[in-house]
Amino acid sequence: MACRRSRAADAVVMSAGTTMIRPFESSDMNDVLDIWLRASVQAHSFVDREFWESKADDMREIYIPASDTYVFMEDDIIKGFFSLHGNTLAAMFVAPDFQGNGIGRQLMKKATSLRRK
Repeated sequence: MACRRSRAADAVVMSAGTTMIRPFESSDMNDVLDIWLRASVQAHSFVDREFWESKADDMREIYIPASDTYVFMEDDIIKGFFSLHGNTLAAMFVAPDFQGNGIGRQLMKKATSLRRK
């Protein structure tokens, strides 16, 4: 799948449809938090869901605003995201329903390209 730069700053558009990685917008917050929560619960089944739910406000009010976050969108659905804090990859999550389709690989490639400057 070939990539090309779009006119929107930092957006990468994949030529096979409506797929892009673009900077986080405040209107993305609920989708990003939903992905974070579902993926965290799935990956850490030994931790009670209530623990992760208790951290949602910190994600919303502290961690996401303090980071450079980008979302992976396909067909107008946010399917994953990553957050950079300085030169550190602070978070990368793909919605459980969409894991195993190369989204994480594309997010990692984008994150790496942003910090190789």
